[in-house]
Amino acid sequence: MTETLEHPPLISHFDHDVLTLQLNRPGRANSLTPELLETGLNALHEHSDAHTIVLTGAGRAFSAGGDLGGFLEHAETTEALLGYSDRLVGLLNAFILALVESEGLVLAAVNGPVTGGSLGLVLAADHAVFAETAFVQPYYGQIGFAPDGGWTAMLPDVIGAAQTRNWIATDVRYDAITALHIGLAHEVAAADEFGTTVREAMERLAVMDRAVIQASRRMLNADRDALENKLEREKRAFLDLIARPSTLSRMRAFAGGKHRDSDTLREVHSDDH
Repeated sequence: MTETLEHPPLISHFDHDVLTLQLNRPGRANSLTPELLETGLNALHEHSDAHTIVLTGAGRAFSAGGDLGGFLEHAETTEALLGYSDRLVGLLNAFILALVESEGLVLAAVNGPVTGGSLGLVLAADHAVFAETAFVQPYYGQIGFAPDGGWTAMLPDVIGAAQTRNWIATDVRYDAITALHIGLAHEVAAADEFGTTVREAMERLAVMDRAVIQASRRMLNADRDALENKLEREKRAFLDLIARPSTLSRMRAFAGGKHRDSDTLREVHSDDH
């Protein structure tokens, strides 16, 4: 899906050492496209000296993961679908690594649902504020995608391998409070207090010594190559499954509202720009 200049897929704003990256595809639940991820990467590179990086979404969703429409638009041939998928997941991996390695402190302002590979943007954050309306759900088993965006590369470090495996297998929807209890969220705010809570978090984080943050990241992520390899392994698994006839059938059925939860997700997609 081609984005217009009037509606860029991601809006970046740099002010007083704060870089705000707002995913800006509310009519598609801020689902990820190569153009969106490239725009985000360019902003991170341009403002590599930002003290704080804020990630959030426009409309009612944070992000619904990879845009299903984009995959289907490239499904006429296996070669085209694999090429598009390779580019999309590769850019998502690069975006996640850029966040993990950034000089600034990363704040995820999770304003709504998080599904699929977009969880990686939350996992890469140092602090995550969830709106009470937010939830997290894999959706991989419904659609037939292999987990990407850090579901196997990063999430087990937060909740453990067994819990990760069970979550993907059962496709349970975790609300914001559950996300708080398992360590994905660090604060939960009522819908009408979300903006205030995010601003207060930014104020607290603004005075923190970035050298301490960076040193702790280096120690916690001592083997950067290992994370990159895990994300690359996710991409290879994604490519192995994406072109199966059964996955294509599942994608089309989901897009047509014939799968569990597809109507609920479509309601989130119904926001206008």
